[in-house]
Amino acid sequence: MKIMIHSVPKRLWYVEKYLIPSLEEQGVLRDNIYVWLDDKNYGNLTSWVKSCEYISSNYDIQDGIWHLQDDVLICHDFVERANKLHKSNIVCGYHSSNDIKYLKVEYGVRLMKDI
Repeated sequence: MKIMIHSVPKRLWYVEKYLIPSLEEQGVLRDNIYVWLDDKNYGNLTSWVKSCEYISSNYDIQDGIWHLQDDVLICHDFVERANKLHKSNIVCGYHSSNDIKYLKVEYGVRLMKDI
């Protein structure tokens, strides 16, 4: 499993102290965790595009890559659950309580139109 964590300088402490160690405890090798740091303040959309360009230019990732924000708290079995999902689909691994309340959708694998 490969993971890119999108971060900004002021939240990098959380990524390094909590998020990466949590992923490693669940079996993800440190070499498979990439931290994309928006230290140039590009903003969310531009930084996202630049991270995708970087991945496509520098890595051959046949099995896909999970993208995590730097403000998530992963569940104790995140890696196990993520590994069970089909690797050729786009998976929305996060849903807020508003998804259920307002959009009336459930957790799990979603169609692209529902993400």
